[in-house]
Amino acid sequence: MRLHGYGLLPEEYRKKFVDKVSAYAIEGDDLYALKDSDIRSMFVGEEFETLRLQVRDVLLPRFSEVRKEAQDSHDSSESPEEHLDGILESLNTLEDQFGGDEDALRIITREKKAANDWISEAEPPEPKISARALGSVGVQEEKHGTRSIFDDIDD
Repeated sequence: MRLHGYGLLPEEYRKKFVDKVSAYAIEGDDLYALKDSDIRSMFVGEEFETLRLQVRDVLLPRFSEVRKEAQDSHDSSESPEEHLDGILESLNTLEDQFGGDEDALRIITREKKAANDWISEAEPPEPKISARALGSVGVQEEKHGTRSIFDDIDD
């Protein structure tokens, strides 16, 4: 991005970069290209608008598949909320991009609800801990040693 900013990045490499981040976005793997201004600066002409349209027309209709794949890959060593954090972040990015499009917003809202419902269902239940009865503690009168804690202090 820095080389591109200085006009030193060859066009073929810029194009490869744009193609790669566009493919990530269209597949739903990473939507960072839609929200990061540095990455957006790599797009020229109509490339960014083309990406937006492809994300809306290709990714949004199949976003439930992307979400389900993420849910299916959940490992019990990770909390469900942490696991779907990327999906929820992607949905927020999509909402920022397509908030004015009612059809897109309907899909995004539905997928956010489905993701949050899954998180609630997959969250392990809180362990039930019965109340403990606290008793009184008696005072011990007997001494266990012959030394005082002050024996080592010099006068």
